[in-house]
Amino acid sequence: LGTCQVQVHSLSENDSKIMRCMNPSDIERLISLKGIVIRCSDLVPDMLSAVFRCTMEDCKNEVAVALSHWTIEEPTRCEGCGSSHSFQIVHNECTFADRQVLKLQEPPELVPEGETPQNVVVCCFDDLVD
Repeated sequence: LGTCQVQVHSLSENDSKIMRCMNPSDIERLISLKGIVIRCSDLVPDMLSAVFRCTMEDCKNEVAVALSHWTIEEPTRCEGCGSSHSFQIVHNECTFADRQVLKLQEPPELVPEGETPQNVVVCCFDDLVD
């Protein structure tokens, strides 16, 4: 199976939230928020898969490892020569996605009088980055 990318153009009213009313159940869900971008990071490469090459002189076996649960596990044993912990990452052959971190602040009209505006950090990927 290949990768799948989806773009959503409209959400239902139930998916629209006020920043102060967000709950932990909203994590890893697609919701709609109103806010002002107060901070924007530079584009950061986010590794999706890595290529490791055995450093033993006669071997040079290469192994591709995909991202799994936000980590990439370095192979410990080479299937080509059998040596342990002999792999080195080959950066130019790894695949990356663009990532950008935004900090949103609730709009002034939604802040109760006398209170400090709430903030939320949002990670944007691929087509959603600047």
